[in-house]
Amino acid sequence: MVQGIKISIPTPCHENWQDMTPADRGRFCAACQKTVVDFTRATDREIVAAYNGNEKLCGRFLNTQLDRELVFPKEKNSLWAGAAALALLSLGTTAANAQTSIQTEQTEPDSNNRHPLATPRTITGNVYYNIALAGCTVMVNNTNSGTTDKNGKFSVTAKTGDYIQIIHDGFETAEIKVTDESYYKVMLSRVVKQEVHTTIMGKMLIKPKQ
Repeated sequence: MVQGIKISIPTPCHENWQDMTPADRGRFCAACQKTVVDFTRATDREIVAAYNGNEKLCGRFLNTQLDRELVFPKEKNSLWAGAAALALLSLGTTAANAQTSIQTEQTEPDSNNRHPLATPRTITGNVYYNIALAGCTVMVNNTNSGTTDKNGKFSVTAKTGDYIQIIHDGFETAEIKVTDESYYKVMLSRVVKQEVHTTIMGKMLIKPKQ
């Protein structure tokens, strides 16, 4: 069985995305004192789940994500939507948590022999695209941990097995799995045909297909 719904933004926001402060899951808008969640890379199911968890969300979308029918299988378990919303809005992704669990199980039996790299430590790096890229959002396991400076440098706290994501508008998101190294040089790639899409921000509204 499927359920048809549409998502729209009746009153688009005209604040500048780049002027907002980076925050978990998106950016904080000083004008409305709310976090605008970045859904531009989210699936239809993740968008609906997030909305079910908080119907007052403000979001940032590609124009191709709006005013069209979203069709997805209707789950038998009514708790799925809440669980999925929690997964999307939580501090880490399922994949990251799974990696962390595996790492813990490998080192837990003998705490005296625990590998020192399994404990949090300072990880540094530089981000480039021909030249150093300033203003990149740096996240650890989907939690905002800072931005790159004018030299493209970042410094975060992470441990072996964690995932570091580097995000910058107009570029593909880079993801690094932390190994025993403590320094990483990251080269970003341009998003192909990014110019054909526009982004729209505002309070989201989901309604059943008429």
